Amino acid sequence: MAIVVLLALGLVTGFGYLLKRQLNDLSASMTQYSESILRKMVALRGDESGGLTGLSRSVDKVVREMDTQVAEDRGARPVRVVPAATTAFDRIETTLTPCLSHWQRR
Repeated sequence: MAIVVLLALGLVTGFGYLLKRQLNDLSASMTQYSESILRKMVALRGDESGGLTGLSRSVDKVVREMDTQVAEDRGARPVRVVPAATTAFDRIETTLTPCLSHWQRR
């Protein structure tokens, strides 16, 4: 019994030691990763005409043009959409299909 307790204690201690080493390595490399991420973010932003700034300006321009078009179309008449008439056969089919498929599964 004492051997099992000592073995379990040894395993827990070993696991704790390995976890501590992993966390130390992670904290040491976090500064490297954060600097790398920061450099990539700066590269993405770029100067005033490129990168995400240029994309953002293009999207803003398209949105303004669409807003202008919507404002011009305010005088358009509304249209009411009327669904196509269903036949008696269509209604029977939509009613019986679930019932028939349920019977076929049995």
